[in-house]
Amino acid sequence: MTARGLTTSTMPYGNRIVQIDFDFVAHQLIIATSDGETQTLPLEPRSVADFYAAVMAALAKLDIAIAINTLPNEIVDPIAFENDEPHAPYAADYANRFWRVLLQSERVFSDFRSHFCGKVSPVHFFWGSFDLAVTRFSGRTAPEHPGGVPHLPVDVA
Repeated sequence: MTARGLTTSTMPYGNRIVQIDFDFVAHQLIIATSDGETQTLPLEPRSVADFYAAVMAALAKLDIAIAINTLPNEIVDPIAFENDEPHAPYAADYANRFWRVLLQSERVFSDFRSHFCGKVSPVHFFWGSFDLAVTRFSGRTAPEHPGGVPHLPVDVA
């Protein structure tokens, strides 16, 4: 969570740091590097395939060459990003509203988290399922995950 949207937080790339932010106020995707370079893309209606191509092109302009698994996880009948032409809407008002709901949820999670005596994660967002969470660690072994989430290996869960 950020004051304007969602972030990947900092990610190492070679001897640089990269961060990607979704700004749901200005409706932009901002890719920034620790050496001061940025690329900005508008968040607007366009296919997933077009958005994916634009993001990869912006990364290439920043001399960032990465390979990612382009098949979405945790959904039934996924379409690889580079082939996903059917999904194209971007509703700026609803994206902003969703982010504002996440912000208020984060406030509640953070307050509730502060009363727990033990190790606690920061509030974090799961991109695959669009789930906001905070984790409390009791020191006990967690139960085995039952599985059954589409395209999510049990070992990951």
